[in-house]
Amino acid sequence: MRSAYRPSTTAVALVAAACLPLAVSFNSIRIAHEQHQRHFGRSPEWHSGIIGRGETVGHARPSTARGCASRGAEVALTREAGKNGKLAKLLTDAGISSVEVPCIAHQDGPDLPLLPAALADPGLAYVVVTSPEAAKVFLAGWAKAGVPGVPVPVACVGKATGDALRAGGVSPVFTPSKATGETLAAEIPLPPSAPADDTAAAAAAPSEAEETTGAGGEGGSSSPGGGPRVLYPASAKAQNTLESGLRARGFEVRRLNTYDTVPATWDESAEAAAAGASVAAFGSPSAVKTWAARMGVVAAGVGGAGAEGSGGGESGGGGALAACIGETSARACREAGWAESAIFYPEKPGMEGWAKAVGQALAAVETFPSSPAKAGASAG
Repeated sequence: MRSAYRPSTTAVALVAAACLPLAVSFNSIRIAHEQHQRHFGRSPEWHSGIIGRGETVGHARPSTARGCASRGAEVALTREAGKNGKLAKLLTDAGISSVEVPCIAHQDGPDLPLLPAALADPGLAYVVVTSPEAAKVFLAGWAKAGVPGVPVPVACVGKATGDALRAGGVSPVFTPSKATGETLAAEIPLPPSAPADDTAAAAAAPSEAEETTGAGGEGGSSSPGGGPRVLYPASAKAQNTLESGLRARGFEVRRLNTYDTVPATWDESAEAAAAGASVAAFGSPSAVKTWAARMGVVAAGVGGAGAEGSGGGESGGGGALAACIGETSARACREAGWAESAIFYPEKPGMEGWAKAVGQALAAVETFPSSPAKAGASAG
């Protein structure tokens, strides 16, 4: 089996992964993954499985898939319109075609008008920013506060968020070792004047998964007490795990729901692009939910054998494997119904790891009979 895979370029690797008849077993998925990783490299830890009942939204820009003469080897990029460029470039550089099919859009949250005044508070220990979209909202509020020249103690969750802040002239004072809300809450230093904490942060909530359960009402939510003050401008759908973890360590947290995440609107070309994608790249649980509601999920038998498309709306069929930016989106896929063997994500959220997860998903496409690539090959 291994001798059949000797790719010298990514395009050849994709042809081999998508066209050779592989046994429908978890072991053969692993073999395909190892071969494809000769180009993509290997991350410290990989997870695979299937998830999802979904649909995608937005305006699609079709592109030509490479490899087999089928509908396969195409990746749907599901972030907000215009915000899929970094992943698209990484994939293009690797010889992988993609199409933007946005599943989410952002709109103002109920607490947005309160942000400028909250940012002018000179007693803040930190402002916590957990996504590039939150960074955009924060920077606009900071400018309106009239103090953009004053150093602001911003803690950001990861590299992409930090880059967005630095592009706006704000340098984060803290970034955790792993881009999750749990890690941020556990590792953020207490100010020197604060008592040492002996409590660990609670359950996980990666920042890439801001769109889940809502928290906080009008005027935001805050915790009582006299600990170091933290301002948390958040998505209205963000989980409350981050602020819970901070409060457990003695911080006084004020959460403002400054923006909201809603399903994007699709046209016919977006629906067609979603239906033809072999892999859907998810950057948030909200995108997972939209895709699953509109396109369905890939459900499978034991070890990934006998995979079938499940659920979905009018477009139906959605046999796309899930390539997630991190564990939170992967968890959303499981909850939506994807089989574990059809979900791919890196241990640490990030663009490079996300691109590698896409490569692994594409290498496994042929083992899933419901995928558009397999269906296209059969029809041909």
